[in-house]
Amino acid sequence: MSADDGGNITPPPTPDMEGEKPDDFMDSESLDYMDFFTNELDSSPQKQQPVISKVGSNEPLWFSCSGELRWKESIKDHSLIGRGALKTVKYGIMPYNGSFGVAVFDIPCQPEDLHYEIEQYFSYVRQGFLELERGAHSRASVSRSFHDDRYSKIRYNIAEFYSLLSNHVYSLESPKENEDFFFDLLIKIKEILVFIGPFYSLPDHVTSAGSSQGNESSSAAFHLLHAHLDVRWHTISLLHQLNLIIGHLSPPINADMASSSANLLTETQLGSQVNGPNSTPSLLDQVFLLIMWDAITILTREGIKKNLNDLQHSVGFSCSCSHELMLMMLHLIEYRGTTLGNQCFWDYITPCLLSLLKNETSLMSSELGISSQNNVSSSHNVDHKTSSEMDCFTISFPPSVVKSLRLPHIWWIFTNIVKLYGFDENGKKLPPKSNRINIVQLKAALIYGWPFSFRTTKKDTKIEYKWSKLRILRVHRCRGRSSQWAASLWDYFSRNLDSSFMLPGAGVDGLACMSKTASGWLEQVKSLRVDSNASSLGKNTTSWQNFLQVILSVVESSNTEWKRIRGRIYSQFHPQQMTKLQPLGLYNSITLFLAVATATDISDVSIKLCELLSFVPHSSSIGKLRIVVRGFMTVALLRVSSGCDVSLVVEKIAPLIIYACKEYKNGLDAMHRRDMIQLLACYAEGVQEVLEQSDDLSLNQHKLFQISGETSSLSMVIRDLSGSEMRALLSAMEAALRRVLILADARPFHSDDTGCELVDVIWRDFSGFIKEHAISGTPPAVLGTTAAALTLARLQTYKSSTIQGAKEAAENFFIYFVTKEVNPVCMVQYMSEVLSYPGSQRLLGLISENYASQIVSGWITSVLIHGNTDELSVLTSTVLELPEIDKIIPRTSNKYSFFVLETLVKSLATMYDQAPDFASRLSVREQALKYLSGLDKALVVVMKKVPLPAHIGQLVDLIATLFATAPGLIYVKGRQTLPLPSLISAVLLPTSVYSPEKPLPAALASALPAALPKMLCGIASLGISQDQFLRRNLRDIFTHYMYRFSIKTEKNYTTVLHPFIVCLHDADTNDATLQDLRGIFLEAARDNYIAKRGCNLSHIQAVMLLLCELLSRSSVEWIESMCHTVLLPVLEVLLVVSDESTKRKTNDLLKEIMVTAARLDKPPRIAMMPPVNRSHWSHTSWCIRKSYAVLWAKSLVIMKR
Repeated sequence: MSADDGGNITPPPTPDMEGEKPDDFMDSESLDYMDFFTNELDSSPQKQQPVISKVGSNEPLWFSCSGELRWKESIKDHSLIGRGALKTVKYGIMPYNGSFGVAVFDIPCQPEDLHYEIEQYFSYVRQGFLELERGAHSRASVSRSFHDDRYSKIRYNIAEFYSLLSNHVYSLESPKENEDFFFDLLIKIKEILVFIGPFYSLPDHVTSAGSSQGNESSSAAFHLLHAHLDVRWHTISLLHQLNLIIGHLSPPINADMASSSANLLTETQLGSQVNGPNSTPSLLDQVFLLIMWDAITILTREGIKKNLNDLQHSVGFSCSCSHELMLMMLHLIEYRGTTLGNQCFWDYITPCLLSLLKNETSLMSSELGISSQNNVSSSHNVDHKTSSEMDCFTISFPPSVVKSLRLPHIWWIFTNIVKLYGFDENGKKLPPKSNRINIVQLKAALIYGWPFSFRTTKKDTKIEYKWSKLRILRVHRCRGRSSQWAASLWDYFSRNLDSSFMLPGAGVDGLACMSKTASGWLEQVKSLRVDSNASSLGKNTTSWQNFLQVILSVVESSNTEWKRIRGRIYSQFHPQQMTKLQPLGLYNSITLFLAVATATDISDVSIKLCELLSFVPHSSSIGKLRIVVRGFMTVALLRVSSGCDVSLVVEKIAPLIIYACKEYKNGLDAMHRRDMIQLLACYAEGVQEVLEQSDDLSLNQHKLFQISGETSSLSMVIRDLSGSEMRALLSAMEAALRRVLILADARPFHSDDTGCELVDVIWRDFSGFIKEHAISGTPPAVLGTTAAALTLARLQTYKSSTIQGAKEAAENFFIYFVTKEVNPVCMVQYMSEVLSYPGSQRLLGLISENYASQIVSGWITSVLIHGNTDELSVLTSTVLELPEIDKIIPRTSNKYSFFVLETLVKSLATMYDQAPDFASRLSVREQALKYLSGLDKALVVVMKKVPLPAHIGQLVDLIATLFATAPGLIYVKGRQTLPLPSLISAVLLPTSVYSPEKPLPAALASALPAALPKMLCGIASLGISQDQFLRRNLRDIFTHYMYRFSIKTEKNYTTVLHPFIVCLHDADTNDATLQDLRGIFLEAARDNYIAKRGCNLSHIQAVMLLLCELLSRSSVEWIESMCHTVLLPVLEVLLVVSDESTKRKTNDLLKEIMVTAARLDKPPRIAMMPPVNRSHWSHTSWCIRKSYAVLWAKSLVIMKR
């Protein structure tokens, strides 16, 4: 083929779609209906031991129709194959259980009748078929309303005759004595086949009469079709047995009788296609081909009724019986091929399908008006005769109906035949993934020897053009691989590189085949290799990709062919061409070079591609520059996967990245700066992919992060990037550091220097930026994980590092992230990532033996700040696996963060209480203080949140547990740096509490009632009599919470008391501690409320009610201390305050005190008189009303009951 023909190989990029009918157009989803069918195929079945059994019924061997075929279901057990008909033929068992002597065609049938009067019975068979044909051609039968029992009886008699004949043949043991009978039977079998004719001679309504329609007697058309199927199966059975008996199936030619000819079909060169060029096909081989063509006739008539888009929804065969016949024939042929060395099934079906393909090619050529030598030769042209054109002794094929087939129909027929392999010899559906056929080899065998033409019609749709390209590719694979095949194609494509090549969308972003990642692009290129899965050919591919497959098959064939095409390709690309190319053309060009590189010299082709990409001007559109960057990264990925250095790629892409950094940093146009930052993100994503797939870090991958110019670099511009772009660059660093750790773990003897240069570059240029952004309010999402990977990688490679003090720097970096005020989210990410690495404990042990204490401290801080999140649950699980923590906390399946933290506190308290000596207790306390060192920071952060977080109740309960169970761990007298003072100031006495007019936050007010008693008792248990700091804090707590809670509250059908009532009355503590608490409480009530002038009256009323409630609950314990502490101030309030509500509550308290004192005589009345008298005389100048109040109190003291 000359190069001048290259321009006519393909139609213009946008074919003329005018004048096309809607039914002629097939969208891209309909293109691949072939995959829909092949995906349902099963793989090779497991070998089964044959179970030989005879047909278990006395009815004749005939097909029992189940109506419409269901591909996904097994064939019914009552079918012919289900009753064992195939096995009886294969294994030489007498097939029929019936006995001789029954009436067949109203004549008793005996073996001697069959032996000597065989012609009489065959004449009755002819008459039966004539009667069935008359009934089938009648108008009533065509309308499917004509049913008669006689048609069923006719078919029954035919099947009965053939069944008995089969038994008779099987019973004959002497071939020589019965040779005349056998040869006469062969002639009669051939004559009856010619008489009844092929399926294409039957009307369409007969071949589609696949259902009995639920009537008692089926139509004549139904019985005619199934009588044909019955005769064909019995013919196969008889001929197979005769072949085993006499060894050949060619009767002696009688010159006076043309019907004795061995030819049943007039297929041209039939012998060369089936049995070889110098042999004549046997009668059984021809019967096999006859049935093949009959099946194709049925499929053709069913297929041409469907729109191309609806083909995939059609079951193909008109009924289960035609499918069953093909299936039994398939297994019988395969059995004969295995045992007798005959041809396999595909040696029979391939000529039929090739005839269809030749016919389709000739039709395409006739539309173009072409008479080419590439078309079917005259010896291959077959006259398509109808039934009326057949002679008396042979059947002509192929039928004329196949002229209407188009290529999609042919593939549909092919896949329906392939699906027969999904059933075993019993008709059972094979399990998934048990395919018995190699689809790739079948497709290659199918198109072998198929002539074709490069030219296409102007009316070709995109779909048909795509099929044409695939046909060229497949023929090319079978006919040989030469650069001449690709040269003319390249001449066309090189002039149309900017074309979309038959896929919709004018831009790269609109193409379905365009990958957005370097790895995806490379995978697409690799999938174009010739040895790729043929079942995916044509699916979501462009004609350009089909052309690349042709190129790959050429360059893979030999180095000489590559050298021939190499110069032709390289000469088309130069700086001016790279400037002119549109984004789509640039994408197509890069794909070409990548494809060629995978099949030839990767180093040489990738160098050329990098050189060409460097010619693209920096002023090009952002879409084009993104393709350039992605192309560079794909080349780097290809080189890394092949063990090649990436320095060349970095050298060529560096000017573009430096330009992007400079323009982003110094540019004034916001849109241009946005484009540049997207370009940097695209580069970062490519770097990440390259490093993720690097198995060798000695290929200068560190230079990918080392791009820098005089005024700009990646390390300088990263601080100004937005969130997504910064995240992309950090992800690339994390991928690099993870790869260092993975490869170091895989190569333990060389772990110190694996990726050391890569770690040094990232540490030197980006560690400062990571620490700075860790304390920001919204750090990038991957900052914590990147910092963790950097810490571990630095510890892994510090011995080989060129940086001085690498180990100490890594230690400071670790401490910074787990103890300093970094972002809490970032801290959780950091610790989770550090602990999740398998060798992290070994590496962290290089820093300090106390690394676990620092991690636990950070974990506690994170739990208090964030509560129980999914990330913290993961971190909690890893913390529990630390050896140090495993010794403290018992094994538990509950990984709830607050539960684990509370368990840790209780375990530490138990260890402290059970310590045998002072030194042991001191050691436990120091260990606990290390764990709790971050409490103050966490509480300050939480209490400043507005509103308070949802887990504030759990946090307060945890602090209360710490106060109640382990007060000795968090406080020592005189050491204000311990946690307890900060806990009190942060939780119980924050600044807002000192403002009486400000109510407590609702969440805190709900959590404190249950926690306050534990906290107060815990503080009091430390010994408050000699510790003024604790007494002062307790006094402040009583002062500021005395009025903030109700005496009684009904909540969820439960009475909730004031926390001070629970603490001072029901507390589980010793009496001395309780008395100290009560004394501090009464002093706080007297000094800050009762005796204080100008106090809020509502607060005084709350205090009076609280004192009255306490006195009423335990008068014996409270009366004496109240009389000594608050009696006179209460009396003063009664004398001074004029508010009626306050006076009423004060009067109630005073009365309660006086009555209780008089009842219990505590304190003695003689001791109470002096202070009451002093109060009386001090108020004599007041009005009589107030004096009377004092006299009334005095009377209460001196009265007697």
